Amino acid sequence: MPEVLLAAEAERASASLDEDVAREWPEATALSPAWLNARFRGREFVQGWTLPTTLTGLAESLIFAIDQQYPYSLPRFGLLRKPTLCEMPHVESDGIFCLVAAHVAPAVPVSFGHVCALLGKAIALYGAGTSGVNRTDFLDEFMTYWTLGERKLVDVEAWLTKEGQTTSIWFQQSKSTLYVANSKENVERLLQRREIAIDKQRLTEGLYVHLPFPMYPDSYPRNSYQLLELLRRVAPEFLTTVPKAWERSRKLLVILAFEWSGATMHGACVVEIKSSFPHPRGQGQQLISAFKRKRVSATQLFHRIRDASFPVHRAGLVQIDSDFLLTRTTGKRPPVLGGATVAVFGCGAIGAAVALQLAQAGVRRLVLLDGDVLTMQNIGRHQLGTKYVGANKALAVGREIQSRFVDMDVEAIPLDWDRAKLDDKFWDTTDIIVSATGDWLTDVKLNELTRNGVAPPIVFTWVERFALAGHAILVVPDGGCLRCRTNAVGDYLGQVSRVGGDLPREPGCGAFYQPYSAADASVTVAMTTGLTLEALTGAHEVSVQKTWVGSRTGFVTTGAGIMPEWHERLSEQQGFERTYSAALDKMTLCTQCF
Repeated sequence: MPEVLLAAEAERASASLDEDVAREWPEATALSPAWLNARFRGREFVQGWTLPTTLTGLAESLIFAIDQQYPYSLPRFGLLRKPTLCEMPHVESDGIFCLVAAHVAPAVPVSFGHVCALLGKAIALYGAGTSGVNRTDFLDEFMTYWTLGERKLVDVEAWLTKEGQTTSIWFQQSKSTLYVANSKENVERLLQRREIAIDKQRLTEGLYVHLPFPMYPDSYPRNSYQLLELLRRVAPEFLTTVPKAWERSRKLLVILAFEWSGATMHGACVVEIKSSFPHPRGQGQQLISAFKRKRVSATQLFHRIRDASFPVHRAGLVQIDSDFLLTRTTGKRPPVLGGATVAVFGCGAIGAAVALQLAQAGVRRLVLLDGDVLTMQNIGRHQLGTKYVGANKALAVGREIQSRFVDMDVEAIPLDWDRAKLDDKFWDTTDIIVSATGDWLTDVKLNELTRNGVAPPIVFTWVERFALAGHAILVVPDGGCLRCRTNAVGDYLGQVSRVGGDLPREPGCGAFYQPYSAADASVTVAMTTGLTLEALTGAHEVSVQKTWVGSRTGFVTTGAGIMPEWHERLSEQQGFERTYSAALDKMTLCTQCF
């Protein structure tokens, strides 16, 4: 809608609202925009009213206000006064109530009837908050209240492997982020995978404290005295960590955790330990004088840090272990995936995308093989960006996966699989192989290894020219094989498209390439990943062939024909943009099976 029309509608809506308020809520008092913007900085309210207790029936007056986007934005209700932090649930630090779309589904443009409904919600919210009826909402939305009102000083990213118990942790700060793990070695591993310089002198010991009770806002530690007294009560055996923090980085990190509603809640406490602190009589007091530095015991230093009452900065904690990240996105995963080893041969556009999807699906160990180097020409459809140009594809894909999932076991071998001299241990410990090399000759070798019982099940995958169709074929030792679907000269009998002419090429010897976009290949990638996961979870006891056929438009625009085997299926209206699945039986003419 043009801006001039929006302005005119906003003016009409504002005038109409003024009339509705005057008629329905005559007790309400108009508030000036200047007062609203001084009281609620950053809200950009343009119109508002005080709603007295005679109107709401509450113990104090509320405010009602709109911004310049009204009637295409929700009106807001809140406290006339500025509340104390976390005074009641669902009240922001400036006193505005959180009555968002999650609670009320708005119909736009907003009408006065909707405003009245929101007022009812605001009154109910205030009543529940002042009576304590909704007190447990502080726990349900712990992270919101834990950081409410805090300036953003640091972020905390934690790779935690010992949840549920009080233990030492280690961390290093890089810029505004604290990187945390349960050991020095894991912090170094985390930093290395994030390509952050490791400073062994600044690696600092901290504490992960599992509390036997939940934390409400009135018990949040606000200074070092309150925090260390809490530690004295719940984890006295770990108090020696405090003076060590002074010696290492003058930063104390304590992660507080408790159980609530079947989940672990985490809150990070960061204390900057200064060299001096305010003296009760107004003069600066040294934490440790230069003269006494070597004579202050750990116990004395602990007491001085505690009594100095340094501020506690509360920070949100982000868990970065793959179990947390994957459970949050994929939900409950089959346990077999966590113990499976999947090898991906070929880390080009298809193989790299499959490898990443397998990691995101919960496979915890990957072996990647590719002898090729990523070039700028690959960037158009590859998962990797320009930072990896010039790097081996297998190594680069491995680095990318481990930068996302720091605890994943990824082995990258910068060779094509048939040159890598894979030993018996590899073949015996690998559960399934995905071959995305696009090389028929090496695929035939793999197919033979599976038929002879050397290799595990294999998923062969490739796309046809222009990605008009894509294939994923699972070959198991006792089922049909890749050669069961080829003719005497090796042509694949399941080919869908028929495209004339040679492949495009760059001006160089043998520089042929396949023209298709990442979007065109995405369905084949997902199909291949899905078939691999199905095989890992025992869904298939026989060999399976899956084929994705793209849109009719794709065939028309590229001038592609359709192979005879597919004419009948694709002539139907619903024949395109579908996945076709079938068992792959042994063929009596197959040289591998018979």
